[in-house]
Amino acid sequence: AKEINLTNPVTATTNRVAYDAEASNLRWFYHTFRSTANYYESCLVRDRLLALAKEQEQGREPVPAKVTEARELVVRWRRVLLDEKANASEALPVMAADMRLDFYYGFGGDSAPGKFHGADMIRKKLEILETEIDRFLPSLAKRCGVVLEPLGTDKP
Repeated sequence: AKEINLTNPVTATTNRVAYDAEASNLRWFYHTFRSTANYYESCLVRDRLLALAKEQEQGREPVPAKVTEARELVVRWRRVLLDEKANASEALPVMAADMRLDFYYGFGGDSAPGKFHGADMIRKKLEILETEIDRFLPSLAKRCGVVLEPLGTDKP
């Protein structure tokens, strides 16, 4: 994706349509794979944090090692969520610029059109990420005994 972005300004006007058609697919694959990696990492970290929170809520004394682990996981999860927010924001114009990527129109053959445009789904995803970052993560951190530092000041 970085290499495609480097070639964008030097692509000749006569090749622009073909270039854009290929570049949008490559950019979309990049954003899709980045999103997939973020999703799986997010789930693993979230599930471990939920387990640590459950331990805290069962009335056990906070174990310093568990609080340290939770703090590291909170920082890691926030980084993953922020990366996914940036990724989704960067993917939005890619989706909006190429109707071939919009699954709303179906995939050919017998597949039926979707209910929502891809760009609308990405916007909804951004709203969900905001909620995860601004509400759920801080509340889960608190349940684990972790004080969430302001953005940019946390250390793993």
